[in-house]
Amino acid sequence: MNVNIPQLADTLFERTANGSWVVVFKALITTHHLMMYGNERFIQYLASRNTLFNLNNFLDKGAMQGYDMSTFIRRYSRYLNEKALSYRLVAVDFTKMKRGLFAAYNEGVINLLEKYFDMKKNQCKEALEIYKKFLARMTKLSEFLKVAEVCLVANSNLCFVIFI
Repeated sequence: MNVNIPQLADTLFERTANGSWVVVFKALITTHHLMMYGNERFIQYLASRNTLFNLNNFLDKGAMQGYDMSTFIRRYSRYLNEKALSYRLVAVDFTKMKRGLFAAYNEGVINLLEKYFDMKKNQCKEALEIYKKFLARMTKLSEFLKVAEVCLVANSNLCFVIFI
């Protein structure tokens, strides 16, 4: 069955304008699922848009869980925005790569750096921000792995690590 991708995406965007966290959450999950398992043209279309989800001020005051879920909705929408932006910059969806996480990140950053001098000024600024975030994430991941290694060496069942 052929689906009009722009129309489908626009319908999902319209759903995120709803005040209910449940409706917005369903739209975000559907978008994420289509980005991961749908036709690649869907993520290409999202990446071609100037704006995706603008939910930085989303707050559902009407539901019991509204305040807690509103925070999650804002984070989830930022993640999907970043996923589409990274696809726009390097034309690769790293989460679909069958290689290890480090290899996927490294390949994406190498691809980004190779294209850096062919980019426009505003794209260079975005690429630099992505690179800074990459370095920060790799530092956090390295710290996490050091703590995890200590836990493995100590062979402790009570060692819990929270990594954000």
